[in-house]
Amino acid sequence: MTFVVIVVEVGIAGCTDDTACNFDPAATCNPDNACLELDVVVIVVVVGIAGCTDDTACNFDPAATCNPDNACLELDVCGDCGGSGIAGCTDDTACNFDPAATCNPDNACLELDVVVIVVVAVSRVVPMIRLVTLILQLLVILIMPV
Repeated sequence: MTFVVIVVEVGIAGCTDDTACNFDPAATCNPDNACLELDVVVIVVVVGIAGCTDDTACNFDPAATCNPDNACLELDVCGDCGGSGIAGCTDDTACNFDPAATCNPDNACLELDVVVIVVVAVSRVVPMIRLVTLILQLLVILIMPV
């Protein structure tokens, strides 16, 4: 008796082109040109722009997309963005001068009043020394701080 041995080789269909985007390493045959070309892949990396994102802050940045370390600032009493001003009278000739003040936003300085004493009539009864003493006492009262 004679036996006939038929060897049938079965292939695995798929893309055999290792440069194709659908490459199949197990494929042994490529029927119907099953391979696809690689498309151009564009990867967009969005990088945040650091800055103040609070539109009420004095250093608001409309281009900013993230606010690291709480970068937003407020106006100080002197109107400086992020400043540390101290409001008060900055005029050293004023009676309420404040040496610690760095700005005078409300024009808070007060001018010294000028006291004019007019002696209209001097009685002969009042001795001159007594008159000078009264004037000096009046001046002391007027210029003493309250």
